[in-house]
Amino acid sequence: MEKEVLGYVRVERDQSQGYRGLKTIKSFWPGEVVLREKPLMTAPSSAFADRLVAYSNLESKKKGLVLQSTFTQFEVDDRGIDVTDEALAQALEVAKQRGAEVSPADARCVLQRCMAGSLVDKLHLYEQASLLRHSCAADVEFVYSGGMGAITARHNIAPQKFIGQWLLEDFNLWWKGANVRSAALQKAGLLNQECMCERCQGEDTCRAIKCPGCFDFQKRLKAARLLMLMSSSAVLMASFVGWCRVTIGGFTARMQGEVRRNGKLKRWRCNVCDFNASDVAVEGYIKIENKLVQELSDASAIPDDKLLEQVEVVTSRVGSQHWLAASLNFEVYDRCMREGGTGMTYSACLASLRVAEWILSRKLAAPPQRLTDHVAEMMFHTLHFIGERLSGIRDLRVCYLRAVDLLREFFETIDKRLLDRFKTFAGAAQNIRRRCGFCQKFLKENIMSKEGDISADDFHNETTICSRCATLSYCGLSCQMSDWKRHRYYCIPLDADFYSARVGLILVPA
Repeated sequence: MEKEVLGYVRVERDQSQGYRGLKTIKSFWPGEVVLREKPLMTAPSSAFADRLVAYSNLESKKKGLVLQSTFTQFEVDDRGIDVTDEALAQALEVAKQRGAEVSPADARCVLQRCMAGSLVDKLHLYEQASLLRHSCAADVEFVYSGGMGAITARHNIAPQKFIGQWLLEDFNLWWKGANVRSAALQKAGLLNQECMCERCQGEDTCRAIKCPGCFDFQKRLKAARLLMLMSSSAVLMASFVGWCRVTIGGFTARMQGEVRRNGKLKRWRCNVCDFNASDVAVEGYIKIENKLVQELSDASAIPDDKLLEQVEVVTSRVGSQHWLAASLNFEVYDRCMREGGTGMTYSACLASLRVAEWILSRKLAAPPQRLTDHVAEMMFHTLHFIGERLSGIRDLRVCYLRAVDLLREFFETIDKRLLDRFKTFAGAAQNIRRRCGFCQKFLKENIMSKEGDISADDFHNETTICSRCATLSYCGLSCQMSDWKRHRYYCIPLDADFYSARVGLILVPA
């Protein structure tokens, strides 16, 4: 097929998907324009009659481009796009009353191509931009402005790569598993097979379940420890070397891993151990997953008093890294913040931090802009909520500092433009770090940054730090011991995440 160069992209047939798409001819940085194009046809609305009138007003050359250069008849038919005879006759009658003369065959072809291109732009049809396909990685974003349609890179794009944007109306599908997204794409008529985009064919980090191999290892390790405590025999001790490693300090336990499905290889692999198996080997987990997905498909139907309980159920059965856990946490937050809800609460705060931690751990590209804006508002509401309660009865300083560190990395990952709005919260966190956790005097290393006069009482020689959380600093051992009476109830271990029981008890006491 002859390739047509279109500025920085060219039209090619993607053999994996079976449709034509836009393929880059150079690399792009985030924010760089990939393609800019004037529309072939512009309609005042998406009504069939308006589209036919707009088509009839085109020059003969543009009419030919609409019928021949936008979508092929095979692409239209394969996606199941059609216009009923009744709707076509009604549209032709209205268009004729407005002075538009279009043959029924041409009218059907025009409406089919407008319907196919409406996923990119509802009111405009383009020769090249309308061919922009769906991509679960959302490489680019299409925007119409100033009479031109522009495709802009959302993150780094390599040359010789098919580009696409998120075309599904349900943005919540972005964080779900590849199998769920593929089913939704086929239902929407965007694909007639499983999605072959780079994200779906790679490791499905959203559909991550607890590793059976690591789980069995932990059970054997507990049994080994129990028998070791029951006997001091060196022979018995050595017999368990095959189950776990023995060190001078005792056993070094292997962490619980997660298995992720590789769409291209059709295999499940663990990120910690050497577990590598087919779908048959993890059939039991898949059944559990499917059952949970079916039960929790409509999260809005779950009663308020059972929602947090369902989060724990999902975490215990498939793990906290599965998309179901993130979906339920989204529901916790949205239910509190929607009209008629309770507003921002500690439960919503914990849920939003878990969502941010989950998205970062999945190492995904930036989500679609609409979802990015929604998630960003979640995080700023959370920071504002905790920041207002730093001087309350609860000692939320460690939790606030952990949240600031987490969300700084989060904003750098999804959209660096949000860092300007984040500066206020980062400054408040820095002010906590540069003062003693008990007497609030400036610490020695931060004395020179203090404004105004510095008295002799401001200088301290022995700065200490909490060894458990490694977050709060003190001007001396006496201040640390005095603060420990309160801090011990709100101290969060350094290796604890927001799914840990410790953080849950601090933010949402039982």
